[in-house]
Amino acid sequence: MRGVCITLAVTTLLVLPSTPVCAQVVRGRLTGAGTESPVHGALVGLIDATGVRHAVELSDASGRFVVEARQPGIYRLEVRRVGYRTVVSPALHLFRGDTLQYPLEVPAETIQLPAVIVEEERRCSLLPELGSRTAATWEEARKALDITAWTEARGALRFQIVTWERELDPDRLRVRSERRNERVSVARQPFRSLRAERLAADGYVQPDGSDLIYYAPDADVLLSETFLEDHCFRLEAGAGTEDGLLGLVFEPTPNRELPDVSGVLWLDRGTAELRHLEFHYTNLMHLYPDVEYDVPRHAAGGYVRFERLRTGAWIVRRWWIRMPVIQLERRQVSAMAGGDVHDFLTVVAVREEGAEVTTTLTWEGEQLDGELTTTLLGTVFDSTIGRPLIGAAVRVVGTGLVARSDRRGAFRIDDVPAGRHVVEFTHPRFDAWNLPFPSREVTLAEGLVTSVDLAVPSVRTASALLCPTHPYQESDGLAVGFVADSATGVHVPDATVVFEWAQPGARPEAPRVRIEARTDAQGSYRACGLPPGSGITVWATLHDRRTQAVTIQVERGAIRRQDLTGPLQ
Repeated sequence: MRGVCITLAVTTLLVLPSTPVCAQVVRGRLTGAGTESPVHGALVGLIDATGVRHAVELSDASGRFVVEARQPGIYRLEVRRVGYRTVVSPALHLFRGDTLQYPLEVPAETIQLPAVIVEEERRCSLLPELGSRTAATWEEARKALDITAWTEARGALRFQIVTWERELDPDRLRVRSERRNERVSVARQPFRSLRAERLAADGYVQPDGSDLIYYAPDADVLLSETFLEDHCFRLEAGAGTEDGLLGLVFEPTPNRELPDVSGVLWLDRGTAELRHLEFHYTNLMHLYPDVEYDVPRHAAGGYVRFERLRTGAWIVRRWWIRMPVIQLERRQVSAMAGGDVHDFLTVVAVREEGAEVTTTLTWEGEQLDGELTTTLLGTVFDSTIGRPLIGAAVRVVGTGLVARSDRRGAFRIDDVPAGRHVVEFTHPRFDAWNLPFPSREVTLAEGLVTSVDLAVPSVRTASALLCPTHPYQESDGLAVGFVADSATGVHVPDATVVFEWAQPGARPEAPRVRIEARTDAQGSYRACGLPPGSGITVWATLHDRRTQAVTIQVERGAIRRQDLTGPLQ
């Protein structure tokens, strides 16, 4: 008796509808919030009021997308990106035959997978409304699976692959023999499986005469409601070769008796990207209930490695499946002559079938492999107040790549060319300082994730830079700002900014303390050595014109932003 393999298939839940005669179309371009950087590799879908997804497309290298609805109605655009929170647009009214142009800015709010796994109850339902960390991790895994399925369904790529069949030693998995077929050109990845409903009804290992056929879960199966209903899930921290990864463990529900699969979907903690799937077969003893049958865990299972191309599409890069080759033996289990004789199934070999994509091409012949890029992650911290800095524009100098820090101060920039780069940031709250913030030089390794932390200088450091001739005193305050003309909004250079205040305890008629600052070529000023407290009057003058005077309060050891506007030009 020998094992027979059926190859995996990436089919899809996202089959696009045929174009209706009179379609309702939404065209647009995705860009990062506050930037002009295109957002590519995002799944853009039209969803109706019930949450049903009617069309799905992948944004291209320039961030453009086109989605079509079969029927007129009210829809919303849903943008799903691996590693980012899902974005949903306001309601869009699509009338019959409409073509709507709808550019969309997408906030770069990254997903944070758990760094430390606290014991969490095993869940046999992954409905998003449960709000568990397990369900949230599954949502990130399914994004990559959805894009993998979408890529396969579109048939827009060609693959050069290597396939192999091996016979392995059942104990140590040493190769006894191997047959390879190299450089096979295919228009679809050679991965096929049965429908999830069929696997649920008949099992993942099924007798076929004297053979056994082993079926593996593909993207379609993993995404199906049937698979979610038949399996329980929990999280597991990676260790060893999986260090830095987060595992989404699945196993059959306790009531499942048919041969099934259990395994782990491994995700990168930093990027939330799906890396690979490991699985093995369970409940095999139910195939032969009257025969003793012990299959080692390593002899019956498989592996699938996922990879994101630089276009944002996802493919299965490598896969294999291992099936035990078994034979029936009759053994006498009693030492006495004429003792009991039992039937045993013994694993005599392991058969492995697999394939690897060596080259991925578009139909125009463009190769999509080999130009691996890296992801840059990091945080921006505001040292002046001891909190994360929200809304900072983080740039990779010389590339045009920009990201905005989210409410945790976190940012993420994908598809940065490998090599040495300078990373800098700006923020409108600090533009009046007219100082370059400390940049960081990073070396990005090909295809890997690199982290970098950025920070606004502390008040002490910033004061030393802003007021180099005035030693920093914790009892003093500092004011910075722009002076602008109220009619044009243009910043005014060479204006005089006047600060006046009364000496503590001085009589009302006593002379007031007065200091002056002058705006630079960018119209910004800085005033050092201001006393803490309220009652400081400030205004700006240029020639015979002045702004209205305002009264401000400066905190001890702090930097206050105070802009001044008036009819100065």
